[in-house]
Amino acid sequence: MDSFWIIVLFLLASWYFDKRAKKKPQAPQRGPRPTLPPQPVPWEEAKGGNIPFEIPKIKGAPGEKILVMDSAEAQAYEEKLAEEKQRARRARLLAEDARAVPEPPVPGTPQKEARQSPFSLTPESAREAVLLAEILGKPKAHRRRL
Repeated sequence: MDSFWIIVLFLLASWYFDKRAKKKPQAPQRGPRPTLPPQPVPWEEAKGGNIPFEIPKIKGAPGEKILVMDSAEAQAYEEKLAEEKQRARRARLLAEDARAVPEPPVPGTPQKEARQSPFSLTPESAREAVLLAEILGKPKAHRRRL
């Protein structure tokens, strides 16, 4: 019977301390927060567009270039741009066509050698492989013995 009361006492104590731990003290109430000073308005939204100072020009700064020309010059410039775009397009199409259609071999001319694989084994590449394995591999003491 004594063990029953000990278990009940333990359960009551754990319930009490658990309930007490869940209650967190509340922060003391403070007065109203102070209001913030008025924030500046962005230049785009400023009324009247009057800037109180002059913004200096920066040499070499990236920006939009404005071309000033009369209508005849503008038309000639537009035509020149259109021709350049057309030439570039033709060159790109010709390059694509050249890549798509291989030229037939001409009899009596030496054939191009087939591209070698970058992993082909030559004495020089074997030497380089052994050297790189020694440099980049595990130290000899840490290698598995065969």
